[in-house]
Amino acid sequence: MLLKSCRAMTELTNIQLLAGNATRWNSVYRAINRAIEVRERVNRFVREHVPQRHRGDSAYNPKEDKLTKHDWEYIERLHTALQLFEEATQSTQEW
Repeated sequence: MLLKSCRAMTELTNIQLLAGNATRWNSVYRAINRAIEVRERVNRFVREHVPQRHRGDSAYNPKEDKLTKHDWEYIERLHTALQLFEEATQSTQEW
């Protein structure tokens, strides 16, 4: 079931999530931008994927990993704020 689910999500698009980079602050903006682009895929994966518990990790609850509506709203506000810096960076690179 999990493999079928993963394949189905992969077939939707080849867009992958991006990780932030410590040496380039605008990589965080781009990572957030990508997460917003694939928001439904992220939510679907979290909803359908039930990871196996690690040995001895009885306190882990996969449902706590869900991004709530409030989390996504915060991410979108952060995206809006960082977009100004991204645009400023891009405009200075055009000189």
